Amino acid sequence: LLAWNTDKHYLAELAASGLPVVPTTFVEVTDSETSWRAELVRLLSSGDVVVKPAVSAGSNDTERHSDIESAIVQIRSLLVRGKSVMLQPYFSDVDTAGETGLVFVDGEFSHAFAKGAILSGAKIMTGDLYAEEEISTRIASDDERAVGERAVASISDRFGTPLYARVDLLPSVDGPTIIELELTEPSLYLGLGAGAADRLVSAISARL
Repeated sequence: LLAWNTDKHYLAELAASGLPVVPTTFVEVTDSETSWRAELVRLLSSGDVVVKPAVSAGSNDTERHSDIESAIVQIRSLLVRGKSVMLQPYFSDVDTAGETGLVFVDGEFSHAFAKGAILSGAKIMTGDLYAEEEISTRIASDDERAVGERAVASISDRFGTPLYARVDLLPSVDGPTIIELELTEPSLYLGLGAGAADRLVSAISARL
């Protein structure tokens, strides 16, 4: 589970299984610039594009681009460092609605929270480790919970039920869409869910 979740190539597997995932193109070190430049042009023809490494945390090296030249500079920089690169369309609805995070404990939904759009303006990094985020309470919609439950069920079928899981969703015209699964080192924001800390304690105790 650790090896699978710390490399965001897992998003391709989730999409192939039928889960709603932000469309993602992976650029590898061995790929020709001609091929990924053509994909970059296609994405930018419809709006902004997000460029980030497939292995990262805290939104490090994650940037939003509206012009091809700045995106190319970042892609080349990541590839030179031996990193696989992700290209994703920017879902602009997040600028107003934010992300929704769903927290699951022992396979069961615990609580939700709202996360402000990190790339709507200039990122503020803390100690070059992670981008500062605006976090608040949120009541998840039925559609959001349904997507989260499907994602956790998929994980559980493959690896067994995880002690904890976080499913991060973006709003889109097609409904809630998975931007990331946080299964290894997530902030669970236990203080935002009534009884969440107790649920986690009980789940840990049951496994000891």
